[in-house]
Parts: sequence; structure tokens; C-alpha cells
Amino acid sequence: MDKFQRNIKVIIYYLNKIHRHALIRQSELFKIKDKNDAYKIDNRIISFGLLRTIIFCAINDVYNLEQNINEGKFLTIKEELNEPSDKQFLQLAIENYPIYNYIIRIQSIIETGTRCFLSECEFGKYLQELDEPKRNACQIIKAWRNTIHNNGLHKKEEEQYSYYGKNIVIPKDKIFEFEFWTLYRISIDLIDVLFEFCKKSFEVNPYVLSNLYIEKTGSNKPAAEARRGK
Repeated sequence: MDKFQRNIKVIIYYLNKIHRHALIRQSELFKIKDKNDAYKIDNRIISFGLLRTIIFCAINDVYNLEQNINEGKFLTIKEELNEPSDKQFLQLAIENYPIYNYIIRIQSIIETGTRCFLSECEFGKYLQELDEPKRNACQIIKAWRNTIHNNGLHKKEEEQYSYYGKNIVIPKDKIFEFEFWTLYRISIDLIDVLFEFCKKSFEVNPYVLSNLYIEKTGSNKPAAEARRGK
């Protein structure tokens, strides 16, 4: 087993740990109030379901990558590339593509997905109330997402963040780089951020029903509440 294949196995291992943590947090949300039919169509539960789907898709993408490498499906492509740098680029692209997708999607859930149940003002307020590591995790993943959209280059001014004893530097006009342990730690913090935002939202509004449910039923109340005439 070469270094590339070992890295793939490590990534799959940590993605599974991330998914378990998301599952635990989602289960804790169900304990905040009685579990009834409202939670099946509440935007906060839907957001956690989407988060778990994103993590599962990343696991599946990396697993398929490992299987394709083991079956030699990329060897033919490599043989057709004459320059060693081209082969190295292919390997990096194959290894990073599923993780780049994961970074874009998980950041989207935290920033865009929460708008389904938080106003922009509430999001900013709750963000400032987070402890420094979680607040910085939100900023780092946002900067990483932006660099991916710019072909791996950070186009803004250099950004620096302190994160669990590490100094995370995102230099201007440099190639986007990350280590997977940091991405793992950020993922855990982002799951906790979404959990905290959902809890705070529950305190203000017991139900934030999905638009699909409202359009289908013509009601902004869960079915059980509507039947009781509340």
C-alpha cells in the first residue's frame, strides 16, 4: 500500500467519525422537544439531514476513488501522460476533488442552509456569541471555499487564524492547501455550530416548517397541531 492509498483510508476513517458526530447531534435535537410529525418537516431537522447526506456522499466519493485506484482504472490515463508533473497533477486532482466538493457543500449548509430558519441578523448575532475556535472554523471554511471557487487561489488579502494551537495562514495569490486533521476538527466544530444555532432557534420558534410542506398542506402548522385546532 503506497502513501496515496494510506491517505485515502485515513480520510474515509475520519469522514466516518464526522458522520457519527453529526448523527449524535441530530439525535440530541430530537430530545429538545417531543418527537412528533412536526420534526419530519422542520427546516432545522432538514438542515441536519442535508448535512449528514453531504458527509455520506463524501465518504462514498472517496470510497469509490479507493476502489477505482485498486482496480487500476486510472493507470491507463497516467500512462498516456508524458510529463511527470502531469501525472502528479492528475493524482492531486483525483485525491482532492471529492474533498473540495465536501468543503463547498458543508460551508453552504452552515451559511446558506441556516437562512431557512435564521434571519441574517440572528445569524450574525449567534456567530459572534460562539467561542473563538468555532467562530474561526466558520471563517476558515469560508476562505477555503472561496479559494476553491478561484481555482485554488486566495484572491483576497492574506488571512490568519489561530485554531487549537495552530496558525492557519491563507496567503494571497497562493495555491490552496490544507491538512485533513484540520478539516476534520473544523467539521466537528461546524456540526456543533449548526446544533447550537438550531437550539437557539427552537427557543424562539418551536416550528420552522419547510416551504414544500406549507405549499402541500396550505398550513404553517404541523399536522398534529392543526388537528387539535391550535
